[in-house]
Amino acid sequence: MELRLVGDELQLTVRDDGTGFDLVAARNRALRGGSLGVLGMEERATLAGGRMEWDSAAGRGTTVQAIFPLSPARANDNDPTA
Repeated sequence: MELRLVGDELQLTVRDDGTGFDLVAARNRALRGGSLGVLGMEERATLAGGRMEWDSAAGRGTTVQAIFPLSPARANDNDPTA
């Protein structure tokens, strides 16, 4: 885990060396009523004015970043209703 201030953004990065997963398949499962983990994290980040970035593939682990702007103007960039 790593928490960093990068410019005007706070970035939380979590990496593992596990088996990884197929992000598209995970989103599709969630849309069909399966596990909501990926969509839930993305929704929570968006509600807080941030975004999620994913890097994962079967067999090579996963890196997840939660990125939150510290400037109110930048936070509105992620709000589709703004």
